[in-house]
Amino acid sequence: MTRTNKILIIVAILVVIGILTLGFTQTRLIDKAKDFIASKPWIRNGERIENYPDGKPKFKQIRRNGKSDGVFTRWYPNGQKQMEINFSRGEREGKSEGWHENGAKSYTGQFAGGKYDGKWCFFDTNGTQIAEATCKNGLFWDGTDARYINGILQISTYKDGAVVSSEKKRD
Repeated sequence: MTRTNKILIIVAILVVIGILTLGFTQTRLIDKAKDFIASKPWIRNGERIENYPDGKPKFKQIRRNGKSDGVFTRWYPNGQKQMEINFSRGEREGKSEGWHENGAKSYTGQFAGGKYDGKWCFFDTNGTQIAEATCKNGLFWDGTDARYINGILQISTYKDGAVVSSEKKRD
């Protein structure tokens, strides 16, 4: 056997050992990640809290059996509350409220079975009510929906569940 052949065989053996070791290490890392996730109580049950880098709260939720169950609260980076939504067994249920970044009320409404339900009210950045809609079967049915999306007020008017007009404007 020539010297070149011996080197090639040694390199091949090292490559095979490296591949086997990498596969074993990768499997162990995946197993460790699964163990880490499984050991966290908020994945299945309990309170989950996430903070912004400066330590202010970002959101808080209650989980039972792996689903949201209770009040979900989210905050803006400035510390102002952004929204509160109630959950039951993973579905939005009951009262929901939102606020603008300046603290003024943004909206109020209800959910039933995870769907929009009943009367929803919408407010401008000064807290003045600017729109009201009635929801039925999870749809905005009659009235007007007014929401701020990236600083632009989007106003949609509904009749019998269909959009009859829509406009965007600055506040």
